[in-house]
Amino acid sequence: NVNVGKFETPIEISIEPTHLFSDGETILAANSTHAILYDLSEGNYGAELSVYEDFNGALVGGASVYGTYYFATENNFYYSLSQTQTENENGEAQKDWTWTETKKSSTRYADLISADVYGYLYVASGNKLFRFTEEAFLSATAEGEELSDEFPAAATQFLVDYDGGVYALNGAQVQTLDGRSFDLSTPVFYGATATPVSFAFGVEENKAYIVYQENYILETERFALPTVKTVSAEETAEEIYAEKSATVSVVRTKPNALLIEFDLESLKGAEFFPYLSHARKTDAMTALKIAETEKHAVLAFYDKTARKYYTYLALHSACEELAEDEFRVQYNESQLGYLTNAVTLYKFPYLNGQLSVTALTRGAEISVLGEINELDNAYYHVSYTDENGTVCAGYIPKSYVTLFNGEPPQSTVKTYGNTESNVDAIWRLGYLALGVLAICILVDVLLLREEKTDEEDEEE
Repeated sequence: NVNVGKFETPIEISIEPTHLFSDGETILAANSTHAILYDLSEGNYGAELSVYEDFNGALVGGASVYGTYYFATENNFYYSLSQTQTENENGEAQKDWTWTETKKSSTRYADLISADVYGYLYVASGNKLFRFTEEAFLSATAEGEELSDEFPAAATQFLVDYDGGVYALNGAQVQTLDGRSFDLSTPVFYGATATPVSFAFGVEENKAYIVYQENYILETERFALPTVKTVSAEETAEEIYAEKSATVSVVRTKPNALLIEFDLESLKGAEFFPYLSHARKTDAMTALKIAETEKHAVLAFYDKTARKYYTYLALHSACEELAEDEFRVQYNESQLGYLTNAVTLYKFPYLNGQLSVTALTRGAEISVLGEINELDNAYYHVSYTDENGTVCAGYIPKSYVTLFNGEPPQSTVKTYGNTESNVDAIWRLGYLALGVLAICILVDVLLLREEKTDEEDEEE
């Protein structure tokens, strides 16, 4: 186990595998006809989770994509193995593994399969290479997107790096589709000819691992792999922090988009985006786009549950820009406003001190140009003219602004009660009658009391 630097307890299996796949939590051993999935969790290590015994044709390859396994056979049958949640007889939640099978209508047959960090699947067929989404891979009619017709047909394995580069193991060499070639027949610490049989690499480090038939593994940086830690940030950082008005746009990411989280606080002056982590986000999210690189949109997202901002890189193809009228109200004429508190004017509708334009005092007069309501706060887009006549534009939370149009309030006439009938008049008449009756009763009581007093005086 490379992650923990130790040997794990061997798992005894009942087949002789020609293929091994793993998502880190499970491992699948397969040969031409059978596949067995084993658990790698600490409490259930080595337990069988699923067994499949009926591949239609010999298995030619497969790949693991974030917990789902994909395969293809020589007969053009495509398969997936994924985890689903069901209920047992007692109504308790349980997780099951489900197999699906699809017969491709295409006459093109798969020779090799691979996947990339974004979740795309790649199929090599002869000297051609095709790319599929997960949905298209299991569609009977989907042909995939052809990427190249110069793939080495004799290759026995291929991988795709973080930036989309393809590396194919062809004999003793790894060849790329952009013309590079790496001779792996002479390992550094053997100095003799050896036979490479497999290789692997990740997306965080420039390290590839070559497995040799002579029963050893070589680690190398010769491939000069692009990684999630080496995305150039210099020009983008200058754009984000430049002292000029920003063009604001809002995007909605696609489900299962890969997001590369970075630290915005460390971005200024950095050569690369300060990498924190990467993961695919299952659900779509609405985020502010604050900049872009050649391949990525730079996104700011506010997590309402965590009450925290996050900044990400996402491929342009994983983002759909919202039409401006979906998130912004632009006023035909600016409105006069005054600040109820001292507040910072921000370059973006995003409350980060590094992205501030200037500090405004309480009572400052501003021109309100429009508003944005789809993000962490409701914002006014405003402009401000300082004492030197310099005009600054930016965003302020709406709660800090009071609009004022400079005119006295218009008088209004309000009618209360029912204007369609005489019901109110009847009630008023009834209350008047009751009042008169009460007065009469009170007078009678007083007169009776006075007569009684007079009688008592006469008796005395």
